[in-house]
Amino acid sequence: MYSINCFIFSVILIVMFDNCFVYSMTREQIKNSGKLIKKTCSAKNDLTEDEVKDVDKGKFIEKKDFMCYIACVYKMGQSVKGST
Repeated sequence: MYSINCFIFSVILIVMFDNCFVYSMTREQIKNSGKLIKKTCSAKNDLTEDEVKDVDKGKFIEKKDFMCYIACVYKMGQSVKGST
């Protein structure tokens, strides 16, 4: 009886830990996703590459199109949900 319980417990642990690592992304996949999101959101908001190139350095333009671009990036990256 003890060995069956240990076996079942071990299987449950393996399944739980296996599922934890299934959804992780590599650094390269994250970079590629970021590029795709950046390209898609710039096109949606009529922004040029020059206008969005310094976002990762913390430089933001106080312009409505740019603010919509940031909201688009957050939504596509699933950082926020709903209409914010």
